[in-house]
Amino acid sequence: MPVSSLDKIMKFLRSSDIDELRLLGGEPSQHPDFLSFIRKGLAEEFNIRIFSNGLMKEDIIDQIVRLDGDRIKFIINSIDPADNLHEHQLQEKSLSKLGDRAVLGINIHHPGQTLDYLIPMIEKYNLAPEIRLGLAHPTVPPSNQYLHPKFYQSVGHRLAALYDEASENNIRFSFDCGFVLCMFPEDLRDTIREEYGEIGQRCNPVLDILPDGQIISCFPLHALKQVELSDSQTAQAVREAFLKTWEPFESTGIYPHCIKCELFENKECLGGCRAHVINRFEGKAPEKKKERSRHHDVKSASPFGLENKNEISQDRRGNQKKKANLDKWIIPYVDQPPEFWDSIHERYAGNIKSVYFPMTGHSTGTGRPVQPAAYLTSFLNSNKFNKTQMTKKIADPAHLTDLDSVQFLDRYEQSPAQSLRHHLRTSRASLIRP
Repeated sequence: MPVSSLDKIMKFLRSSDIDELRLLGGEPSQHPDFLSFIRKGLAEEFNIRIFSNGLMKEDIIDQIVRLDGDRIKFIINSIDPADNLHEHQLQEKSLSKLGDRAVLGINIHHPGQTLDYLIPMIEKYNLAPEIRLGLAHPTVPPSNQYLHPKFYQSVGHRLAALYDEASENNIRFSFDCGFVLCMFPEDLRDTIREEYGEIGQRCNPVLDILPDGQIISCFPLHALKQVELSDSQTAQAVREAFLKTWEPFESTGIYPHCIKCELFENKECLGGCRAHVINRFEGKAPEKKKERSRHHDVKSASPFGLENKNEISQDRRGNQKKKANLDKWIIPYVDQPPEFWDSIHERYAGNIKSVYFPMTGHSTGTGRPVQPAAYLTSFLNSNKFNKTQMTKKIADPAHLTDLDSVQFLDRYEQSPAQSLRHHLRTSRASLIRP
């Protein structure tokens, strides 16, 4: 972007009553006119916010820190030392000079991403007492690394631990877009809502202006719609145009159960990132198109070009039956509390045919380790899933023809075994014999 384009952008910001000029990229400090952008923005009375990876040249940082420190702030996307120790050390050099001008941020793209280095870095370099949290969202269509919503609760529990440590050190969170309240542990949700009221509400056009003068709603949705920057526009008008475009995708959220959520119904939660929602819809289209094409195969057409409806109908029913069978899973029992199985039932009940039981206190030879049984009785008392016992002749010396489910379960520890035997005698639990 040439410096001359900045005048047009600043005019757009002033007409929209926006007093902050944000520079981002890529890495904005690599632009040859980076310092000129900052000086020009300051001269026009804008506050400057720079989104950077912190790998800036030392002479650039030295020049920036000599400028008006109260009006220039950095958001530094942290580099995990476990991922790249060399770049992490270079980033630390920048942070040592920026001090409290810098807010440390992290963009979470993996459920196992390390978080424990953030607070020590803030304290070591006297950074602003804040952690900016972001979730990596997909583009439409997906072409980047992002965090799938199925991992949100796992990440939420890890953020809860970070929240406790941050609170002890008077460090606040700031949340980027796409977070949902249900990803956090239940005992923390009220606190999160009270302190961070924007949770669940942040999926609105943030408006980024590209080097060619095109305005996008945000990076994940950049390929779907762009608006050309003009002198007659305001940010509010552009946002409304984008919101109208995304309106058809406001009827649901990132999870199928969002539509049953009280927060979603009351507009207290927008249901997460629209890019996830759009990809949910778009992802189904190719499958439908593929099934339609099979119905018009030459095998199901008459010599006169007219479809044989009986053959098509039978073919469709056969395909549906096959698909239904393929979508049914038999999953192993794992010794987890009832809340775990409730969540599995809520999300996947339609896909689970049954839950099968490995042997506790005994190695089967299948490679599966000995299983605990602390929650077995409570699971058996639940009627959420069908229950089966699975074995293989190669793994057990008994002849399958002489083996019934009750005899097979005699190897369980006493109390779980009694409970399971009683359950199998009084229910329709079955023995699977592959």
